[in-house]
Amino acid sequence: MTLIACNERAVEKYRDHMATYPSGNQMDETFKRTLSAIQASIVSYQQTVLRTEGFADLATKVANQARKKALERLDALSMSVREPSHLLSEPISILLIDANHHARECYAQRLKASSSNYEIVQAATGRSGLDICARQSIDCVVLEIDLPDMSGFQVLEYLVWNASHPQMAVVVLTGLSNEHFLELALKNGAQAALQKRMPSVDRLGESILKGIAAVKQDRERHNLQMRLNA
Repeated sequence: MTLIACNERAVEKYRDHMATYPSGNQMDETFKRTLSAIQASIVSYQQTVLRTEGFADLATKVANQARKKALERLDALSMSVREPSHLLSEPISILLIDANHHARECYAQRLKASSSNYEIVQAATGRSGLDICARQSIDCVVLEIDLPDMSGFQVLEYLVWNASHPQMAVVVLTGLSNEHFLELALKNGAQAALQKRMPSVDRLGESILKGIAAVKQDRERHNLQMRLNA
């Protein structure tokens, strides 16, 4: 029974007693002292609750502010990254998925020539490309949309099943001229979408590095947010 309930019960008992024994002076004094002690306890308890709630509110505000500041710092860090130069000193595995052997070899050689850190793997079909991704670690997939066994969009869907938080960096590099395909690739989680007739190897390399960095930063930010919300 709570203190407040005790107070209400005591008042009820006192009223019953006084109705039965109007001249019970001794009982009257005893009750008044008891009731006074109960009411003092109630006041003390209420003040303690208020102080505790005040500290809890303060602690909650501090925690929320800390979460906000942490996310703001991470956002600022993500926005400040324009050239992921830290990746240039690390080995980078790139998978080229393209049915056109000549185009695949051409880009593989040009990428290798641009950086000794690139480790190039090749696949001529979507299925063989997915098999490679299942067997070994790939940092970025350079993907042609026009494939013989399946659509490049199907491959993209397997590699990036959540476009909001991509699990792998994918750069679409296609010989198709329809701009709509490029826009659709970006909406479905590709980090960049280029046409073969337009980009230099420098632009392709830049898109690869930025895509890898963006996926890594998003993963770290998402993991931090999950820890802060835990």
